[in-house]
Amino acid sequence: MAVHVIIALAVIVAKLWQTGDIWKMQSGQTVKISIMPEALAQHPGHASGQIQCQYRYMFRSTGTLTDWQPAITIPEGGGAVVYLDGVQDDYLIQMQIDDGQTQWISPVSPQLIIIEFSPVPAGGA
Repeated sequence: MAVHVIIALAVIVAKLWQTGDIWKMQSGQTVKISIMPEALAQHPGHASGQIQCQYRYMFRSTGTLTDWQPAITIPEGGGAVVYLDGVQDDYLIQMQIDDGQTQWISPVSPQLIIIEFSPVPAGGA
């Protein structure tokens, strides 16, 4: 009897674990976006709230665009960034920024991680 209870509990725990993994997959991930060009990233309006920033997603599979949503720019050491939560793997991202004088818009872009390499002397790092 006790063995059956332990097996039943193990099955329940496994299903709950799987449900949690599915929920995490469906809820998406947080993506950090660096604002470029550097002149726009360093704009003093990010710290004072004068910059209006919006984003929208394009579903890669259908080409459908979502409505624009507000985003908050955060001034960090290297320039302003935006954190977007709930980003799914098949989303492409487009952003626009308005500083009151100029409106900037990005192309629809894939989620891309750029890693820059540097040569190391022979013999390793």
